[in-house]
Amino acid sequence: WAVIQMDSEEILFSDKERMIDGRETALIPEILLKCSSSVSGKEAIKTMESAAAAVAEKHGENPVEAVLKMKSFMLENAEVSEILEPKELVREVFAASEEKQAEFLSEMEEKSIPSSVQVERRTAVNAAKKHKIKTDTGIEISIPCEYFENPDYVEFINNPDGTISIQLRRIGQIINR
Repeated sequence: WAVIQMDSEEILFSDKERMIDGRETALIPEILLKCSSSVSGKEAIKTMESAAAAVAEKHGENPVEAVLKMKSFMLENAEVSEILEPKELVREVFAASEEKQAEFLSEMEEKSIPSSVQVERRTAVNAAKKHKIKTDTGIEISIPCEYFENPDYVEFINNPDGTISIQLRRIGQIINR
């Protein structure tokens, strides 16, 4: 589908790439409308989340913590600006390592994420509101991000055998859904 806003001439579309003449092509913007497209804020956030997790995991760090730092930065940034800059974000997420920062920025360049991305405040807040994790055993947990930052509620424990335990604290009641 495609929607064209007549006053601003902005085009919003949803399309998936298809193989045309041996290359991946988005039919609506590239062939039908012949327009250029930029990455949406939501797509940029997803790409940055996966890159932050991948870089953290590659260096033996907890990928959940890296993504949470990213979400925290996005939320703070959304209070003052609708522009999100991956360079600023990565300085916060991987503050102690220039190598990790360079890897993250390299992945952003590879995925065609621009140096500044327009992210609506609502999109940033929604992305940073909750964090969903799924374990290799199939357990899925959705936890509000503010609880991750407080060890009185959630703690990740790295066990000697290489596994990770998650401890949830101060639970008053469990409700089935």
